[in-house]
Amino acid sequence: MVPLFALAWGVGGSLTGEAAGLALTALACVTLGVLLAAVVSPRWLKLGIYAMAVVDTVFVVADLLQGPNATLVAAGPPGGLPRFQAVYFGQATMGFGDVFIAATVGALLARQRRSQWEAAALATALGLAFDLLFFAVDLLPTTVPIAVTLALLEARDRRKAARSREREMRDLRPGLPLTPESGSRAPARMSPGGRRPRPRA
Repeated sequence: MVPLFALAWGVGGSLTGEAAGLALTALACVTLGVLLAAVVSPRWLKLGIYAMAVVDTVFVVADLLQGPNATLVAAGPPGGLPRFQAVYFGQATMGFGDVFIAATVGALLARQRRSQWEAAALATALGLAFDLLFFAVDLLPTTVPIAVTLALLEARDRRKAARSREREMRDLRPGLPLTPESGSRAPARMSPGGRRPRPRA
C-alpha cells in the first residue's frame, strides 16, 4: 500500500503513477464491496446494482451528470496528494462509483461461489463494445456493462436450473412415490412372499 501511494504521489502525472492510483482505488473498492456483500442480502444487492445503472444512465442522457462530474474530477487535495475520487489512465477517466460497482459484483459472485473469471471476461467484452459509443458521445454510464453482465449470468443460471429440473423429471419412473429428501422416486417395499402389501383403508 505504501509503495503504491508513494508512486501515485511522486509520479502522479505519468502512467506509472496513474496505474498506482488505479490499483489503490481498486483495492479500496474491493474491500468495500466485500464488506457490503457480507452484510446485505444478495437479492437486494443485485437490485441496488441494477437501480444504480438505471439512475446513472438517466443522469447521463439527461445531461445532469456532466457538470458535477467535471467539478469532482477537477477537485484535488492540497500538497499535490493523489486524487482518488476518480481513476485516470492516459486519456481515460472513470469515477470511483463505477469501480465500486464492478468490485461489488465481483464480491457478490465470490460469495455465491460462482466463477469470477467468466464474469470478468464477459464484462470486459461488453465494456469494450460499449466503449465504441465514445465515437458519438463524450460520457458514458460505465455501470451499464457491469449490470448487464450480472443480468446475463443470472439468466443463464436460471436456464441451467430449469433444464436440470426437467432432466430430473424425465429420469423419474412413473408410478413410484417421491421421497421428500431427494425428490427421487423410491421403490415400493415388497412383502416376504414377493407381493406388494395392500394399502390400508
